[in-house]
Amino acid sequence: MSLLRLNDVSYAYGERDIIRNATFSIDEGEIVLLAGGTGSGKSTLIRIINGLIPHFYSGRFSGKVIFDGKEITQATPKERVALGIRTVMQFPENQLLGQKVEKLLKRALGEDFEEIVDFLELKNLLNKRVEELSGGEKQRVAIAMVLGRSPKLLLLDEPFSQLDVSYMRKLIKILLSIAKRGVSILIAEHRVHELALIADKALLIVNGKIVEGKPYYVLSRENCKRTGVDEPIYFSIARRIGMNSFSYELLRQKLAETKIMISGGANNPKNGREILRVSDLWFWYRKDEIVLQNINFNLREGEILAILGRNGAGKTTLLKLICGMLKPKRGEIRILGEKLKGIKIASRFIAFLPQNPEEILFERTVRDEISFSARIMGKNKSIVNEIILSLKLEEILERNPLTLSGGEKFLVAFASILVKEPKIVILDETTRGLDSNARNILIRILKDFTSKGGSVIMATNDIDLLAELKPDRIIVLHDGKIVLSGNAREVLMNKQLYDYGLRIPLISELFEGVLGRRDILSISEINFG
Repeated sequence: MSLLRLNDVSYAYGERDIIRNATFSIDEGEIVLLAGGTGSGKSTLIRIINGLIPHFYSGRFSGKVIFDGKEITQATPKERVALGIRTVMQFPENQLLGQKVEKLLKRALGEDFEEIVDFLELKNLLNKRVEELSGGEKQRVAIAMVLGRSPKLLLLDEPFSQLDVSYMRKLIKILLSIAKRGVSILIAEHRVHELALIADKALLIVNGKIVEGKPYYVLSRENCKRTGVDEPIYFSIARRIGMNSFSYELLRQKLAETKIMISGGANNPKNGREILRVSDLWFWYRKDEIVLQNINFNLREGEILAILGRNGAGKTTLLKLICGMLKPKRGEIRILGEKLKGIKIASRFIAFLPQNPEEILFERTVRDEISFSARIMGKNKSIVNEIILSLKLEEILERNPLTLSGGEKFLVAFASILVKEPKIVILDETTRGLDSNARNILIRILKDFTSKGGSVIMATNDIDLLAELKPDRIIVLHDGKIVLSGNAREVLMNKQLYDYGLRIPLISELFEGVLGRRDILSISEINFG
């Protein structure tokens, strides 16, 4: 039975038609994957369903929204919540008030508090304040808040963007369990690989229009290429070996019968001068809870260093220490031999992009944002134009940064730090809200930056991105300690990752499980005979 239906819904902002004549339905207990490129309108569609459009966003809206058999087009967001429509926003920190997690969840969940806290394994977070949580922990709390008081429809905007892979897989199982209870779930997500396997249906936004159907057919190679959506890894391999329809079991069977050849190898180690050294670093917010202990590593010119670890492992804290935003409790950090004593010294060499790019976006237009960063650093206008072109930002230059999609906000914030021409770029959860086209731009820019002697430190949970990027070195944090370190192939193919709540790349899991091969890091290395 249809729970939600949109009839001929359109929305335009300024001269841009974002959603055009959208007509689709979602049945009770159905899991629906909403896909589309960066800025395609996924978040806009969610705002139309939860009532933020037309009540809180200006623009031209038309069409009908029908929920549970009744038209709710004019219903307010508060009224829709009462009907059972719940939303987790793309930046969950924006919907979490600064208080203890326990108080926040008790207010949101009522009598469902204990069941959901156990269900989502949140007991260890209850005594923390929201501002003490990592990005992934905030996302888990935000998801918990929408599960109480009998929801009928969950709208999840990029729910996996900050989750480590262990919790992401746990959340997938939770979503399946919730759907079996009759709750419908609409998930807007760029990390589609595993979601495509469980979704009953996919909605793909193509130039404002909705393409609706089974995931294997909607997320075709052609559709993915023209929209910037990742073609799910399993679907891509299935098509390359001639499968006209998809099941995971059939894919494994066909792969076992297929001849494959592998190309690829390790990156050559960089021999540039040492630009950063971290020695015996310790940090805690409270003495009875050590966040980082005995951290030692260095960074050379031209290197990309990735920091991998579960939510709460200490990745963001480590980045803030390197940027001078926090002071070590023990140990030291040196940049080009100079001891780091605060943010003033760090800012001469380092540009930092936080998890939420809104934290560094202040100007009225994208053009002003990028130009301001260049102006305060005394940089030539030519560098501004160069960065704008390289990140393909020409079409959004006159828009307000805060009206952009999450992925577009990231690209603008990234541009604003690149124009400063820093020695070191530090990125926290770099792929949040980015489609495959934007991620390819990111990879290209990072490699170009390091080829000119710049260095990069990036904290991420996106293991499959790292498999494609192949950073020069990866360190894995667990319980505040470095537990693994090496080049991309050494770390990403190490089965110890599972002990630390992580995994090897999806493509590696598949081929090891079917063929027993442990030499495949990314899909780009495979040739089918």
